[in-house]
Amino acid sequence: MKNLIPSMAIAGLTAVGFAGSAVAVPVGATGTVPTTCAIQNVTPGVLGPNRTNANELSTKYTGGIPAAVNVLCNTTTSTVTITPDIAASVLPPGGFLEYQIRKVSASTGIYANLDTPNFKQPERASYTTPPAGAATGARGDILRIDTEVVAPGVMPPGTYSTVLDVTVAP
Repeated sequence: MKNLIPSMAIAGLTAVGFAGSAVAVPVGATGTVPTTCAIQNVTPGVLGPNRTNANELSTKYTGGIPAAVNVLCNTTTSTVTITPDIAASVLPPGGFLEYQIRKVSASTGIYANLDTPNFKQPERASYTTPPAGAATGARGDILRIDTEVVAPGVMPPGTYSTVLDVTVAP
């Protein structure tokens, strides 16, 4: 038994003091941010009469107010599409509407140089960013939407309206 005790002590020290090599296990975390776009803060416009041409109402004339939307995307490029809803619009007989979108926010966002030409129904305005020379990386831009109702002759008395469907996609 005397000889057995030192052997057990050495075996115990070997098990405790010389345990073998260390093991590394990678532990991490992952997450995904989905690509999103949204339209918020929709402000309807007001059509004002053209004082020099009796066949037009527009958001650009005195008393007119352009519609506005806030486009929020978490990407550096996106596409805004405007489609006229003629069935929901109230136009004079034989009349048509025109529309134009512009960026008005103070930031240098993805729509920095936005100034589309006028589009007439039933054309579709589509604007993909970034345009040449535009800054990118904004998370939100305020877009102004100008609309105009044009009659083939003198605008008959009545209340007229335009409806445009605005969509945004990354």
